[in-house]
Amino acid sequence: MKDLILKLRNKITLDKGNEIIQENGIKIRDCVIKVRGKGNKIIFKKNSNLNKVNIEIRGNNCTLEIGEETVIGKNTYFSVKGEAKSIVVGKDCMFSRNNKIMTDDGHDIFMDGKKINESKSIKICDEVWLADSSTILKGVQISKGSVVGLGSLVTKSCFEERVILVGNPAKIIKRGIIWKK
Repeated sequence: MKDLILKLRNKITLDKGNEIIQENGIKIRDCVIKVRGKGNKIIFKKNSNLNKVNIEIRGNNCTLEIGEETVIGKNTYFSVKGEAKSIVVGKDCMFSRNNKIMTDDGHDIFMDGKKINESKSIKICDEVWLADSSTILKGVQISKGSVVGLGSLVTKSCFEERVILVGNPAKIIKRGIIWKK
C-alpha cells in the first residue's frame, strides 16, 4: 500500500536492482525521483516530509538517506552520482526552498588523461537548517545544530557544531547558536 501511495503522489523512475525504503509516517508529495544504475537506495526515515523535491541518483551502490522528522522544501535538488557515493541527512533537519545538494560536478574533467574531479559523499548531521537557495557541494560535512544562510555556497566541511555558515564560499559568522523549527 505504501508503494502505491508513493507512486500515485510522485513521478518515479526506478531501474531494476534499486530500491526505495519507507518508514512509517512519511509525507512525500509532488516529487520527481529518478534512480539509474544498480544497487542504489533511497531511505526515507520515520516522519520525513518532502514537498516538490527533485531526487536524482546515477551510478551504482549509491545511497540517499533522509533522517527522521526532517522537512525538505520545494525545489530542493538532491544529486547522488558516482560509485558507492551517498548523501546522508540527519534527523530533525529543515531545508527551505531551492537548495542543491550534489556529490558530483555534473561532468567529468580530465587532465593528462586522468579524471580530476571525482565524486564525493556528503553528510548533513542532525538538526541542520538550510535557508533558501543554499548549495552544498561534494565532499562536505555540516555538523550538528548548524545553520546555512540564505544563498550560501558550502564548499568545505564544517566540523564545529552549532554555527552559522554564510557566504560564497560559506564561512562561520556565529558560534554557539541554537535554532528552533
